[in-house]
Amino acid sequence: MRLRNCHNFHDFRQLAKRRLPGPIFDYIDGAAEDEATHRRNTKAFESCDLVPHVLRGVEKVDLSVTVMGQKLALPVYCSPTALQRLFHYQGERAVAAAAAKYGTMFGVSSLVEPITAASVCHLADGRGNRPWRVRQTSIGDARNSA
Repeated sequence: MRLRNCHNFHDFRQLAKRRLPGPIFDYIDGAAEDEATHRRNTKAFESCDLVPHVLRGVEKVDLSVTVMGQKLALPVYCSPTALQRLFHYQGERAVAAAAAKYGTMFGVSSLVEPITAASVCHLADGRGNRPWRVRQTSIGDARNSA
């Protein structure tokens, strides 16, 4: 299978499974601990029907949405994932650059190395400005502050 033949999530997943070493694919494809949240999220998503508006004019397609007061060009969020250099030699820098290029958000994991965090923030909007700042808090941090 080639990238140009991928048309949905399952196609991309199958391609990744074929091309990546097993442990790296499992890291990306897996979920935390007992994967209970993953199962609940999957079940909830499967209960939703996405109904397209057919024959509604497609000259100007606008996929933009507003999330946390920030207008995004795409309704996609790049989730924080530690160790992104496992999948791409530029790691978080590559994802931040792609998110900036396509006008969407990117969350940085709290496990990212400091030099990468600084360069990712520099890429946030392509000019070095950070239009938003969200702090990922661990359970330990939350308990200690309570």
